[in-house]
Amino acid sequence: MTRSRALYEFGDFALDLGQQVLLRLDSGETIPLTAKVFDTLVYLVEHAGEPLDKEVLLQAIWPALIVEANSLTQNISTLRQVLGEARGAMSLPGRLAQRRVSQRRPRRRPPRRVHESDRSRWPQGC
Repeated sequence: MTRSRALYEFGDFALDLGQQVLLRLDSGETIPLTAKVFDTLVYLVEHAGEPLDKEVLLQAIWPALIVEANSLTQNISTLRQVLGEARGAMSLPGRLAQRRVSQRRPRRRPPRRVHESDRSRWPQGC
């Protein structure tokens, strides 16, 4: 995936696409992610609030490759662990379209794109 210099904040996290890092805003901790888990998070953040189709997501994360849906499931599971999500809670920045009607959950504030000069809330040195 091509990277821009975009910066996003969501919840207690900051995502810097140019530096390819996920930061915890309160501690400044850099959270290590594999390349494909990072790509998955970027896609979810950039498409926050949109229902996402699993096949579209697979194509976006692994273009020109045929991969098992389990790869996506593993990435989502890793992101939930890293971001502190409860199992089954779809409160990641994006949401996968589901065929069955699911219980409504309270909406979270969507990720917000921030300007490079608006890093005042970010820990020093980031």
